Amino acid sequence: WISPYHHRLDWQMWIAAQSGRIERNPWLYKFLLKLLQRGKDVIDLLEGDPWESSSSDATIHSHVDEREVSTKAGSLRTIPELTHGPKYIRIEKYRYKFFDNKNNAKLGDRDEPQYWIRERVGRYFPEQGVMTKEILEEFLR
Repeated sequence: WISPYHHRLDWQMWIAAQSGRIERNPWLYKFLLKLLQRGKDVIDLLEGDPWESSSSDATIHSHVDEREVSTKAGSLRTIPELTHGPKYIRIEKYRYKFFDNKNNAKLGDRDEPQYWIRERVGRYFPEQGVMTKEILEEFLR
């Protein structure tokens, strides 16, 4: 047994975030590259394809829409190309705390129970800018 070993992607990302820099978790580089390539094997690990249009009559806007793929460990922010998937990707790191009912803070317009409070810690990867498919492919050679 290798400890800690978890099959869930959100736990793997949480462990990676706790262990410091991305260099200690080289699997993340390949994961990011597969996300940028929209690899079916990696997209199937997510709840759904975050770059797939949610509506068949969706209009294409002239501005770039930034999307976020969230897990308990943090989130991957991507700026997708209009219909071909993401062009850039970065990882933001967040600190999560259990929601405390004592403060009775209203968080958003949600009717569902609030379990977590999320606080942005900072950038996990890359330290500046965004990462592209070409840069990651070159890096992994």
